[in-house]
Amino acid sequence: GHWVQQCPSKLRRYLTFNGKPTIELDFSSMQLYLLYGMAEAQPPQGDLYGFERIDRDWMKSVLTKSVGAETRDEVIGALRAEMKQVASKLMKKAEMYFDVFWERHSAVYDLLFEGQTWARLQYLESTIALRALKQTTQAGITCIPVHDSFIVQSRHKHELEAAMLQAFQSVFPGLQPTLK
Repeated sequence: GHWVQQCPSKLRRYLTFNGKPTIELDFSSMQLYLLYGMAEAQPPQGDLYGFERIDRDWMKSVLTKSVGAETRDEVIGALRAEMKQVASKLMKKAEMYFDVFWERHSAVYDLLFEGQTWARLQYLESTIALRALKQTTQAGITCIPVHDSFIVQSRHKHELEAAMLQAFQSVFPGLQPTLK
């Protein structure tokens, strides 16, 4: 891929295209939105990773370790291993974090521990990315994808927003993802 895809996110905000400032937009909580789309369910309101008194990054970790895992115990073990390296005092909370997260997102819990969920998520995400890129390219807008985000000249922010939302809704018409 393009070298920008390997560039740390904190440095990407200083990129320019032809000397003009750029903006990077991404789908907030993309994997969760895709799971809700697959389950034909509506996500809860607000920040999907926001839980009272629990660091948002740990909730994201619960999701990323859950998708593609074979069992609940595998996820909890992976969380504990990460916690042991980063914040060992949290190791005893791994199971509670898992349960709290999936209680809130119970509408999509049944998609876990199925062999095809991770592959389907990757396919859906790439389909959406390719459709957003096609729209921006057809509009003559230089656009670089970085996972579930896209970088364009700042003056094309609104066109990028429209392309990203339209691409997502072409796959899941009933969902309105959040961009950031």
